[in-house]
Amino acid sequence: MSNTTTNSHPNAQNPSQNDKLVLNKHTSSLINIFAPEQPFQKNRSGVEYLSHLVLEIASLKERLDRPEQQDFYFRKGIKANKQKLSSLIQHFFAFRDEVNTCHIEDLLEQVSGIEAFLQRYEKTAQAGFIKEIVKHSKISQGRHLNLVIGLKKDVGVIKPLGYYLNCLKTF
Repeated sequence: MSNTTTNSHPNAQNPSQNDKLVLNKHTSSLINIFAPEQPFQKNRSGVEYLSHLVLEIASLKERLDRPEQQDFYFRKGIKANKQKLSSLIQHFFAFRDEVNTCHIEDLLEQVSGIEAFLQRYEKTAQAGFIKEIVKHSKISQGRHLNLVIGLKKDVGVIKPLGYYLNCLKTF
């Protein structure tokens, strides 16, 4: 018996590894596009999240623009990749709208409401599966709000997707 793998096509690449290289290549440069007045810092999760989203969109868009240069498996999944690109773009616009339309004071009020809820809930709710689901749901909401708050403080207003894609072309 021969040792063959399921990924035996000669042009087959692992798209996730390739994408990660592309995404990590320009992350700090793109982060500086989002917030040029602030140098790259370690704890900039909102800006990093947004830059990774834009880089993922750009990478997938570039790969879809040149399908003949992609591996066999990517070409077989063109329809799914187009749907993924559409979903990523919709997510960008929804996230952009959320950040651009909210006020930091309102977000801070929501975070403090979640913290107060969690403190009351810990004291009153009985231990169990449902309690853990509710608790982690609220914690997740708080993390998301903190991400938006951090992004709002660093960037202020998120520009249109085309602006960031054009900036990436210069790298």
